[in-house]
Amino acid sequence: MSRLRTLTIAGGVGLVAVTFAGAARLVGTTPSTGPLPPPPAGLVGTTVIGQVDSDPPPIGVGPPAAAGQYPVDEVFVAEGQAVMAGDRLVRFDDRQLRAKLEQARGKLAGAEALVAKAVEARKGKDARTDAQRFAIKAAGDNVANAEEAKRKGEDVFNKAMVSFARLSSDQPLTEEQKAKRRQDDPELFSADAMLTALRNKLEGERKALAVLEAMSVEADIKAAEAEAAAARGLVAEAEAVAESCLVKARTGGVVEKLEAAPGVTFGPTARNPLLLLVPAGKRVVRAEVDPEFAYRVVGKSGSQVTVTDFTNTALTYPGVVRRVSTTFLSKRNAGLALDPPKTLECVIDLPDPAPAGKPPLRVNQPVRVIFPQ
Repeated sequence: MSRLRTLTIAGGVGLVAVTFAGAARLVGTTPSTGPLPPPPAGLVGTTVIGQVDSDPPPIGVGPPAAAGQYPVDEVFVAEGQAVMAGDRLVRFDDRQLRAKLEQARGKLAGAEALVAKAVEARKGKDARTDAQRFAIKAAGDNVANAEEAKRKGEDVFNKAMVSFARLSSDQPLTEEQKAKRRQDDPELFSADAMLTALRNKLEGERKALAVLEAMSVEADIKAAEAEAAAARGLVAEAEAVAESCLVKARTGGVVEKLEAAPGVTFGPTARNPLLLLVPAGKRVVRAEVDPEFAYRVVGKSGSQVTVTDFTNTALTYPGVVRRVSTTFLSKRNAGLALDPPKTLECVIDLPDPAPAGKPPLRVNQPVRVIFPQ
């Protein structure tokens, strides 16, 4: 009988503990923290735990990829300092990278000079080709003039042979005799020689044009342009790497948790960022609702809620539910847990996170959110 009573008491204690734990998860406390302070008078509803966040969330500004082997050279900001988008934050030692950039620029200058030289060669070839075509036309005209002069000389010679045959009492000249006289005629001989020379010159001019047209100037230009394009790529890459050593703010905000200091090297496996940048602007609360109580916040988008300090519930701040997530996700701060618990996230806008007479709500501050019934 005594044993049965002991088991009954133990079961009752276990049931009470489970009930207390479930209630604690709903209202945002645990058995270790003890009961919550009473909510402000008149506030009745479902209470969940949340955390203040910036919108967008804080940014961990990490070192650039090129900074793995170069130390920090200069830090331009201090913790708590407000910065604007584009402001300088940290600069790494980039002297070696700048030297590589100058080498790349020198290679580009040489490649562009080769392109210019090849283009000038093409211009020279075009000019010589035009001149050669003109020379061919002139040589052709000279050949045509010489052929006409020879034809006229032969007409004169033939007429002279006819007149000679009429006046001569001897027998008419045979064809062999005419050919002999034609061969011995100095004017016809000179005309033949001139015509042969001009035809040879015309043929030479045509061969010279063929040689010019066969020159591979275009291939030289393409090769030079390809080399210049590759050099431009090297310059662009070197410029990007060198410029990345100067880390700038991508958005306005406040610098927090500054880890960068002159002489410090951040390797590729460094876990800590250079600094944390908390964006200026809106503040929100990200509340997490356990699955068993998710039904209590369904349809609450757009509703008015009350945000209170985690420990001092007398400090209240108005909030508006922006959205209730449609998916159960792992807790944001679950750490390295193998199977982190799933919650339903509610995002709550804070119209005035720093009202007069009350301490401001700060990023990462734990709070409680009361959803009215």
